[in-house]
Amino acid sequence: APYTIPDSANLTQTFAAGNLDPSTTIEIVDQYVHAVYGSSSNLDTNPYGCDLSGLATLENCSKTNISSSSSSSGTNKARSLRHDGDLVRSVTLAGAFVPQPWATGGKVLSMENVKDFYRSRDFRQMVDLGVNTIQIPVPCDAFYNYYSEEGTGPRGGEVADTILSLLVKADKVGLSAILVLVAPDDDKEDGGDGGDGVPDEIIQENIKSAATFASESPTVIALQLPSSSNTRLPSSMLGAVRSANDMLAVLVPTKVGTLMNDLSFPPDEDHHLFAALDVSKSTDVADVASSDSVGDRMKMFYHESITCIARSPIEWLPCYHSTPVYITSGFDLSIDDCIHSDSPTFQDYGQCDRFDETISSKWWDRHRLSLASRQLFAYSKGVGWSFSAWKIYNEDGEGTASKAGGGVIDTPEKLLCLRDVAAAGLVPLPLSSSSLSSSSSPSSDYLTSVGMACLNGPKADFAMGDATFAPTPVPPPDCGNGWWNATTGVCDYWIPPPVPPKPVDYGTLAKGAGAGVFATLVLVWVAKKINGNDDGYDTLP
Repeated sequence: APYTIPDSANLTQTFAAGNLDPSTTIEIVDQYVHAVYGSSSNLDTNPYGCDLSGLATLENCSKTNISSSSSSSGTNKARSLRHDGDLVRSVTLAGAFVPQPWATGGKVLSMENVKDFYRSRDFRQMVDLGVNTIQIPVPCDAFYNYYSEEGTGPRGGEVADTILSLLVKADKVGLSAILVLVAPDDDKEDGGDGGDGVPDEIIQENIKSAATFASESPTVIALQLPSSSNTRLPSSMLGAVRSANDMLAVLVPTKVGTLMNDLSFPPDEDHHLFAALDVSKSTDVADVASSDSVGDRMKMFYHESITCIARSPIEWLPCYHSTPVYITSGFDLSIDDCIHSDSPTFQDYGQCDRFDETISSKWWDRHRLSLASRQLFAYSKGVGWSFSAWKIYNEDGEGTASKAGGGVIDTPEKLLCLRDVAAAGLVPLPLSSSSLSSSSSPSSDYLTSVGMACLNGPKADFAMGDATFAPTPVPPPDCGNGWWNATTGVCDYWIPPPVPPKPVDYGTLAKGAGAGVFATLVLVWVAKKINGNDDGYDTLP
């Protein structure tokens, strides 16, 4: 008999109750998706116009500027950054050439430190996890004057030479590289030039030098332009790259809220322009603030819930504006800004006060794995992603070795380090499949491994007092009619108990009594001598 579904919210319950077979359920979902898409307006200007909780695939766009790489079925396939067409699975070398105090213990690394920080075994471990690319943030002027004007070869430079040495190590194990140009802080302000007193021509010359370096390196597959608030700069920076190489892949930094503004200049005619999307999860107070344990869990639940919809702008941009998307920053397991707690600009809302509760907590382990899986699913819809960091720097140059840490996430910084979260079992491994057939695309089998991550929402089990709460290290003391206050470390009572009598120390009491008798006899004798009281005694001759 036909069964009527009251509304879309009852679909999963109806299916779970056995009132709908799987094929009918899929057909209803498909109708629902097309109804949402067909009723959405301003699709070409709204990155979330076709969102359906990350479940719908955007295809068959009506715009004429779709990539020429579209398949015969009309489905738009994003161009690849890698020469082998694979999905970019990258990790960022945080703190190597651009200061990242949270990754280096507040220390600015010398080039010798950098060489000791990232060793050959690190790159081999990356490959073992399924990483195929490294992302290296470098100063915008790292390659300035690196090449001689006479064209006789590179002049050399400490930073550039160190970058080159890391590229050689990476290339030996089959890793590709993306260079991310980072302008000084004063370059990011619109001071009438390219920044605060930095002329446009200097910025463009720096970028041209970097593009020349990238072009001559067989390991570098793309160059990311520096961020700039000056709307006149993106097209001129792109022109600087093209003056050195008209085929080098260029990444334009952008955020979801400014997609249209950042990518307003005409895209590359040769289809070598990509969007570098920042998906950081700590952009405002609502993202990071929490003041108690339940609030911490609800914040995690919130970030899990919204992660899957990130696929919407990732698919929207190549579909409507012919610009594939690469996730350049923000991919990690942190949900707050605790790594910056030592910064003078840090705003303390209580979000970092209970990190110890997450250590060895099965609840946090499950939900962190869920967050990682959902991010992998959504971010793999573009041309690739880069995890925020590989490891934390120590003075001995070893970083946080997974064996030494035992796979335990005991500091907020480790949530941003791929090696640590992998050792803790908080990311689906391997990141790539080793059983790819020749008939399948390199990334399709990989997507299958995380393809179920967004099928259902996260489990809303953030109530406290259950078995998922991290165990207390030791049982609290017996407080009788009171209770143990974990904050103050003492027992609290509504009515304080009477003070118990102190035990009698008879040894001390006896000593005190003896001393008192002796002192009394001495005082009596002294008093008699003073008063001349010698009644009853005869004076000796």
